[in-house]
Amino acid sequence: MTIEITKKQVSEILVCDIRTVTTYQNQATNPLPISRKGKRGTSNIYDARAVHEWDLQRKISAYLSKNELNEDTDIEHERFRLTKAQADSQEMKNQVLRQELAPLILIEIAIRKWSEQARSMLDATPLKVKKLLPKMKATEIEIIRREIIKIQNAISKIRLDWSELPDDN
Repeated sequence: MTIEITKKQVSEILVCDIRTVTTYQNQATNPLPISRKGKRGTSNIYDARAVHEWDLQRKISAYLSKNELNEDTDIEHERFRLTKAQADSQEMKNQVLRQELAPLILIEIAIRKWSEQARSMLDATPLKVKKLLPKMKATEIEIIRREIIKIQNAISKIRLDWSELPDDN
């Protein structure tokens, strides 16, 4: 069943001006469908169902093109993030080359060498003390050795605590 409506009724359905209805029906792509074209002195007649379907299709197309625009925006944002990450990475490499920044592995190697050297020096301390103070008793040397072991155990438990990193880094 076809419900025929006038241009004024179409403008009320689409919530627009009558001139906008004329613009819609004269569009090159997806024009507003006319049920019966008016002759000179008579108005066009429109099918209410066709007008509603056309309006729904127009709104869906507008929604989809808006979402495609958002996808394009997302892609541009991701490109920006990638470019920034690449620039940050290059800056870090430059800081390493200028010896302003050290890779974590290099720091770990330096700490390991330092701790091995400190451990061997601490291990040798009781013997050095015994040589410097020959009258020292074996029990006193053993007390020194136990204290050194406590120090070595405490040092071996030290771990990086990232929460102590200052906010400005």
